[in-house]
Amino acid sequence: MGAFEILTGAATVVGSFVKLADTPAAKRIWEGIKSFFKGTGASPPENNPGDMISVDVLKTILSLVREDKLQELVREAESDKSGGTVRNFTVSATSGGVVSQGDNATIYFSSSPPPPPPPDHYADATRLFKLRQYDQASTSFNEAIAKSPENSEVYFYAAACLLKGKPAFVALRSEINKIENYINTALAIERKGIYYYFWAYIKFDYFFRKPYATSPSYTELLNKAKACGVSASEIQRLYDDLGVSCPKELMIDKYKP
Repeated sequence: MGAFEILTGAATVVGSFVKLADTPAAKRIWEGIKSFFKGTGASPPENNPGDMISVDVLKTILSLVREDKLQELVREAESDKSGGTVRNFTVSATSGGVVSQGDNATIYFSSSPPPPPPPDHYADATRLFKLRQYDQASTSFNEAIAKSPENSEVYFYAAACLLKGKPAFVALRSEINKIENYINTALAIERKGIYYYFWAYIKFDYFFRKPYATSPSYTELLNKAKACGVSASEIQRLYDDLGVSCPKELMIDKYKP
């Protein structure tokens, strides 16, 4: 049974008006609807159970309540009929979630606890990276990539993580290859100056200093970084994350450590 049927006592609608049912289930849904309107900052409907109300007005009111919230209210009303437990919570106008118990803007939810939020692999990975727990961070970055393959920053930080706080000069070639693949993927999604700048660092510290022939060169990538725009704070944050110093060859006018 839907909210409209519960609120009208499943009465057959004749004409343009209908009477709101004066039942515990209808009262519970109606109070929940009023609380939802309060939680969003809108004026709640003035009608009460037992009042006559325009069918069109009732349908409009129901259409303004979020579908998931309306379904919650219906389930709660049905649960109330069968002896289910009800708890009162205050609704957050911004998130639409349950934030605290209280008398203001009260709406009714099931007594069952809400399911836990899905894991945020990207947040976990960046936290582990900042803590220098590189192996665990790399695992979390791979999970984040699988979850959000369109997020360019995941690839960027996954690449930085592979250096494990050491200069690119001492990295294995296999690691450098992975780093370049990550950077290229990040650039394919979003062309950011800091991505080109990081790649320029790899090209300089690993290839130019060895020296190995490579294309594009670090100078070409540095120019692309400048063309895209890269700030001193971005560069400083990159070297802080990498745990290395900026080579003088990669200093640009805006970056003077």
